[in-house]
Amino acid sequence: MKFSLCFSSFALASGLASASPNIIYFTEMPAVSSYTAYDFVAGSASCGSRYYAAAVQAFISWGLMITEDGETNVVTHEDFPDDTNDKLVQNLWCDSTDPSGQTLTAVMSDTENPTYSVFKIHINDDLTVTTDLIADIPKSSSELSSGFSTEFQATPSGQEVYASWVVNDRSGKTIDGSLKRVDVKTGEVTEWELKGDNGYIYSLFAKTDSATSVSAVLGKNGLYQSTTLTLNDDGTIAVGDLIEDRTLFKGGMPWQIDEEGGVGVAIGNKQPQVVEFMDVDSFEVLKSLGEEDIFGDVKNRKLGTVAMGR
Repeated sequence: MKFSLCFSSFALASGLASASPNIIYFTEMPAVSSYTAYDFVAGSASCGSRYYAAAVQAFISWGLMITEDGETNVVTHEDFPDDTNDKLVQNLWCDSTDPSGQTLTAVMSDTENPTYSVFKIHINDDLTVTTDLIADIPKSSSELSSGFSTEFQATPSGQEVYASWVVNDRSGKTIDGSLKRVDVKTGEVTEWELKGDNGYIYSLFAKTDSATSVSAVLGKNGLYQSTTLTLNDDGTIAVGDLIEDRTLFKGGMPWQIDEEGGVGVAIGNKQPQVVEFMDVDSFEVLKSLGEEDIFGDVKNRKLGTVAMGR
């Protein structure tokens, strides 16, 4: 199993070095002033020989950081085609149908009036960017984004993308949620409603394509509970036993699932930071790596996001 880490400042991320054999890999690059302004990362992916991370220079620029063969570049939104150069990359995954590692599946959002869509992004050898719309993700006026990148997840194959929305009551308290699944191959969107005052889906793991059940963490007004959700043909969701555990909230960075669909990984939101490897069914933490395990005695590093090797 191979993982890659990206830091919250791109001046601290790139290359490849092992922190613990066969468990985790992280990247580090020399400080380069042209990248220091890109301070925020959300989604990332390690595809073939390339490492990608979503880049944001707040209110000024955004795009993708790409590291390959020791060289790092940022393709900004201005390098994207006209129909997508106003969109932010929210999360991204490798396209398993492209062994070159040059094609991504991504959730992108408008910067002015947030709507969300699934795109294929292809970045060729000379860093020319092309995009293809797969599907818009339905979102009604009563459905809201949680503000966490955990609301977008994909299956191990990257051929299905899930999006979960929050439904609040009139007082602003979270009561319900909804779930959308986009088939990347066909563009078909399947929708479910999460009723019963159980809250919204903070994050989930879907181990296979066309899953009829997923492991999920539900969030409701500061309460976090793990459960199994059964996705019914009639658009309803059946909720299994709920297990409360406040440690299930790990901040807003995306979670990842390995190619076999058995292990998930997330970066904890507390200080000092840890990388947590979880059983995707029970959310039990199987192993943790702390800052000293990864960086040794090197100080002033902050983990931004984690990617599965593909």
